[in-house]
Amino acid sequence: MITVSLATIPSRRSSLRAVVTALLPQVDRINVYMNESPAVEGADPDPDFLHDPKITVARSQETEFGDRGDAGKMFWADEVEGIHLIVDDDMLYPPDYVEQIVAGLDRYDRKAVVGFHGALLQTPFRAYYDRSSRKVSHFTKYLEADTPVHVIAGNSTCYHTDAIKVSREDFLKPNMADIWMALLGQQQHVPFICLQHKGEWL
Repeated sequence: MITVSLATIPSRRSSLRAVVTALLPQVDRINVYMNESPAVEGADPDPDFLHDPKITVARSQETEFGDRGDAGKMFWADEVEGIHLIVDDDMLYPPDYVEQIVAGLDRYDRKAVVGFHGALLQTPFRAYYDRSSRKVSHFTKYLEADTPVHVIAGNSTCYHTDAIKVSREDFLKPNMADIWMALLGQQQHVPFICLQHKGEWL
């Protein structure tokens, strides 16, 4: 079972459509968490392209989780079984995206967290947004070989639920979901790997 989860806001409807259109043929399920989603009495609040039996929608105002920014992606973390892909609502995902990221996961016997954008924290560490404190492997740039990192970005995270235990309760504050995920990896001794990839593929 391959499940994609993402979070979005109303202003990103057009880019959300592109993401869903690209990924829906490649996976078994897509979960969409609608932050800042206003209730419209007597009307269907979801865009037509989300009306598909493979798609599950949760709206922030109807859950106890509330508006959570990118942490909304993890709303289903306790329920997903199998391969879980975390993506963004404003990326261009190629037709072989899922094939390539799952192949990367398989290289590590599905016992790592993998992705195409990662950061290796540096010593001395001053602050996360201090450029001297982290070495970034960017998703748009060529990466010659799989590279161990501390953080995998939430625009391209892939893991098997048998390898790392993740709960939506682990994401204590809105946004920075990739940092909360990285902490889980350190606590559970799960390697994080930025996968080799071509430049401008994503």
